[in-house]
Amino acid sequence: MIYQFYDYIFDSDRNEMRRSGEVVHVRPQVLAVLRYLLEHRHRVVSRDELFEQCWPESYVSDATLTSCLRRVREVIGQTQRGPTLIATRHRRGYQFVAEVTELAETASVMSEVQAASPMTPEGRSGTSSSAASEAAVPMAEPVAPHAALPPDVMAEPERRHLTVLSCRLADAEHFGQQLDPEDFYDLMQTFRATALAVITPYEGHVAQNIDHGILVYFGYPQAHEDAAQRAVRSGLALVEALGRAVSPGLAGGQAQVAVRVGIDSGIVLVSSGAGTGAQPGLAMGSALTRTVELSQLARPGTVVISGATAQLVDGYFDCKVVYDVALKEQLEPQVAYEVLGESTMQTRIEVGLARGLTPFVGREAELAVLRDRWTYVQEGMGQVVILRGEAGIGKSRLLHVLKELVVDEEPEPLECRCSPYHQHSALYPARDLLQRVLQVHPAASSDDHLDALEAFLQPYPLSLDESVQLSAELLSLPIPEGRYTPLTLAPQRQRERTLDLLSTLLVAQASTSPILLIVEDLHWADPSTLEFLERLMGQVPTTAILVILTCRPAFEAPWSEPTWMTSMTLNRLSLAQCYQMIEQVTSGKVFSEEVTQQLAEKMDGVPLFVEELTRTVLETGQFEETAAGYELVGELSDLSIPSTLHDSLMARLDRLETAKEIAQWGSVLGREFTYELIEHVVPHEEDVLQAGLDRLVASELMFQRGLGSQAQYRFKHALVQDVAYQSLRRRTRQESHERIAQVLASQFPETAEAQPELLAYHYTQAGENEIAVMYWQRAGHRAQQASAYQEAVAHLTQGMALLEMQPEMPERLEQELEYQVALGAALNATKGYTAPEVEHAYARAHVLCQQLGETPKLIPALRGLILYDLNRWDLEQAYQLGQQLLKLVETQPDPALLMIPYNLLGQIFYWWGAPVSAQAYHAQVLAIYNAQAHRAQALRYTVDPGVGAHIFLAWETWQLGYPDRALQHSQTALAMAQEESHPWSLAMALCGSGLLHWSRGEVLAAHERSAATITLATKQGLVQWLCVGMIVHGMTLVRKGENELGIAKIRQGLDRVLATGSKLFQPNFLSMLAGAYGEAGDLEKGLSLLAKALTLIDNTETGSYSIRPSSTASRAYCF
Repeated sequence: MIYQFYDYIFDSDRNEMRRSGEVVHVRPQVLAVLRYLLEHRHRVVSRDELFEQCWPESYVSDATLTSCLRRVREVIGQTQRGPTLIATRHRRGYQFVAEVTELAETASVMSEVQAASPMTPEGRSGTSSSAASEAAVPMAEPVAPHAALPPDVMAEPERRHLTVLSCRLADAEHFGQQLDPEDFYDLMQTFRATALAVITPYEGHVAQNIDHGILVYFGYPQAHEDAAQRAVRSGLALVEALGRAVSPGLAGGQAQVAVRVGIDSGIVLVSSGAGTGAQPGLAMGSALTRTVELSQLARPGTVVISGATAQLVDGYFDCKVVYDVALKEQLEPQVAYEVLGESTMQTRIEVGLARGLTPFVGREAELAVLRDRWTYVQEGMGQVVILRGEAGIGKSRLLHVLKELVVDEEPEPLECRCSPYHQHSALYPARDLLQRVLQVHPAASSDDHLDALEAFLQPYPLSLDESVQLSAELLSLPIPEGRYTPLTLAPQRQRERTLDLLSTLLVAQASTSPILLIVEDLHWADPSTLEFLERLMGQVPTTAILVILTCRPAFEAPWSEPTWMTSMTLNRLSLAQCYQMIEQVTSGKVFSEEVTQQLAEKMDGVPLFVEELTRTVLETGQFEETAAGYELVGELSDLSIPSTLHDSLMARLDRLETAKEIAQWGSVLGREFTYELIEHVVPHEEDVLQAGLDRLVASELMFQRGLGSQAQYRFKHALVQDVAYQSLRRRTRQESHERIAQVLASQFPETAEAQPELLAYHYTQAGENEIAVMYWQRAGHRAQQASAYQEAVAHLTQGMALLEMQPEMPERLEQELEYQVALGAALNATKGYTAPEVEHAYARAHVLCQQLGETPKLIPALRGLILYDLNRWDLEQAYQLGQQLLKLVETQPDPALLMIPYNLLGQIFYWWGAPVSAQAYHAQVLAIYNAQAHRAQALRYTVDPGVGAHIFLAWETWQLGYPDRALQHSQTALAMAQEESHPWSLAMALCGSGLLHWSRGEVLAAHERSAATITLATKQGLVQWLCVGMIVHGMTLVRKGENELGIAKIRQGLDRVLATGSKLFQPNFLSMLAGAYGEAGDLEKGLSLLAKALTLIDNTETGSYSIRPSSTASRAYCF
């Protein structure tokens, strides 16, 4: 039987698989499993059945079957992003679910099928996207011919941060015209072979041949934290190596060859075949164009880099500005740099010293341990310290501080470091250290080097002939014949003698004075270096030497930990320490709380992240520097990943191999996710998913809480989540978000109900705006129900932005009306009644009501406008709208709605100085009010109508001369608000109670109520009541004799009132501040503020009893 699915043909009789006519070579057991699943595709096949049918006479493990199934899926082109062909039925087995056609077994049918070239599982035609892309770049060609791309690498392209190098043969046209074609061909072959030999140690990927040159990627397929440095070092090495090459056929048979090198860094989209050996892989992005242009601008025999690359390698190379060039796709000229050579700086600390290090923060305890160990060493008791920590956590900085402390006490510390470029170079750290100790120029003759070696080794009790020759061998120095008696040691014996020599030198030096030996980056150590350190440790206890070894957390030492060894792990900085570092980077100037909070979420306590993120934020152009700090200009966009960190973060993910896909899915789910959710989302089997998650946890990229299906996962660093997410192409992200939203809606209805903002977010990112608008509205409503007003504003604003993109149809206008009314209520709570955003929301709602003829929604719209006018002290306008609202409500069937205009008209008359009329309206509210039936109004209109009426009745009866009645109303309001636990109503009741107690002269009660108001209003973001609470609290502090603190608190509250734009309470609060200055003895200031308050009263339409008494009292304080 022949089975056809997509462009695959499986011939069960021949046991042969073909794709687009080409035979796919796989193991027989893989074909056996595929055949059985195809033949029984109409049902679920259990794992036990597969064991019995495909391995009838053998015992195989679960892992073998899992591996075989994974290979089957790879063979038939089932990708992570494509459709499912073989489905895993949870705890039941597997089923082939793709559409299959059974064909007759004839050659004619086979040829017809193969010629048809149907669609692939990914939904693409037989022509690959890579081929199409290559056609768009006519100069590009493969470096070497490659086989067709096998199914297991047909994954989605990735967004990557690459450093791209273009190396071009200088004067290629001249060579092409002057040389015989065969000679020119040989020259280009030599050019490419030499280039490949130079680039390979730096793990560059030769991606394409370009016109008389090559294009090389650094950072793909394997990212490296120093990708840009690798590229520049490769460029310099290419110039040197190819500069030594000669061309046959010219100038008496030979001509000198030179190359031009250009390098740029940036975000590109790179196809998945890059670096796999299956196809060259094609990167798309402006960085490639700029790289080629820079190579054209470079002088023969030079390396020119872009500003982006220069920023990444700053300090590690000596450069000079050479061009202010106008590159394609750039609106303004770009600065380019010619690389002169490597600088003397090798580490981030050395580069930082040149720039200026930020002050040392937060490692006092660890530094104390190191100093303690140094004290032991000074007393002759050697110590070893292993200092672990992730990249950027501050290991080198801690050691720098230690060196500064001991440098005056003893000889200069001996430092060496392992290198990612020399992991297979025996004893590289020792060789590098010895070269630096000798202080001989690298270009010096071998005799000069040997002379320096002899001078260095002479004082030690060693055989000079042997020790010089062993050292020369270590340094790869040629030894002139006859200078020394040649060593006749076997290679293994010579190696051991070299290790003994290095140990002897250190022990001998430590016998005269204590030594601090630092070996950094042990995770890159070669085996011989580890063996040398193990030998040295055996001599440490009786030697005055402190050996400090640094490494990443994953490094496993090959030795045990004796008592003289201390293992330390550097943890993340605390939030307070991060804030301290931010202030140091900004030279003491501060960001707003919002910006600082967003920075803190991304930094995760890693000092390098703190510095680089803060600098990146400052360079965005979104901030204006002021005397006090940095003020945000416009909206704060999401913080981008600093280019200086991008490669390092991506390298961590690339090392995960298949687990990287799980990390990418997790990044779409969010910073935190559950096993239960990711299991339903990721198209992998349980064991594959669990293995991936386990590896992410083991590599410390994620934290895990709980076990099995109850496990929860969290990215250790927000930036790791960001880089995983941004590596996905835009379309893939959208598809992933849509799948997640659909899974949440169908499989987790309780989550969809409780957290509609999750679905709203995923549908938004998926581009499904209509569905997203619906969920954002639900999320806003739910947040308001929970009195989470700030969250409500955020949800509704998100939805409104999407809604505005839709055409202005009646349905859209009705939805907008719902949004504007809800948004106005939430903004009332968070920004105050007089914020411009509040007026805009209610004014727009009013217009929409008129357009749609929508009467019920006109009630909250008018209410919002009345409160806006009232708090702006436009009482006449507020009254006119109040009458309009009363007439509207009287036409409605629900009499409870009358409480809304009654409450508002009562407030208007109160501020108009008519407490009797105000009292009548509020009494009518209470006549209607039923606590159980009408509390829903508190959720819809921000405040409970009964609570609001009692608060105003307290103030009205107080002004009419009934202090006991006033206190009774205030206590009733507070009890009602506490019972229903409605934050806005409770804050208003606490505030009203505090004001009343202050007016009654009950300072302690006023102090307690105002403190409670501040706590609640701060927690809930209720700006209006926070202002009033601060002012009353300040007055109580003044009355208690804390004048300076109290006045500062009052002024702080008053400033916040002014910032909201509210004029309603200004005379009251100014007169209270005047009284505070009077009590503090500053009569001049008090009278000045009092005059200002009275002027405000006289310039308004009010002569309110609510204001005059407090002004009179303040005048009394001042005399």
